Amino acid sequence: MKRRDFLRNVSAAGLTLALSPALLKAAPDKIGRVLPKRALGKTGELVTILGLGGFHIGWTSEALARATIEAALEAGVRFFDTAESYGPGTSEERYGNYLTPTYRDEIFLMTKSAGE
Repeated sequence: MKRRDFLRNVSAAGLTLALSPALLKAAPDKIGRVLPKRALGKTGELVTILGLGGFHIGWTSEALARATIEAALEAGVRFFDTAESYGPGTSEERYGNYLTPTYRDEIFLMTKSAGE
């Protein structure tokens, strides 16, 4: 697929979602509203359709990282992605410190490694 076709398809999908608020309704959890969920690959795990990547969480200030995570939670994001190289390790530490003590049962936190 050409880049132009991909962007056109993504734009059309975004417009459809924007015009159909009923499609974005999902049952709230103890944090608040939740974005719709889909299966993550072949794992069967359900994750929100949008996630927060951790690269910038590891390379920004502590205060901005926390504010970003809190904004994502308020927006209904429950899928967080990180890797050891994001910081290095700082992103994993911050996600662990901010998310797991309070929201462990509500979120899906994924990390990656370069190990073989």
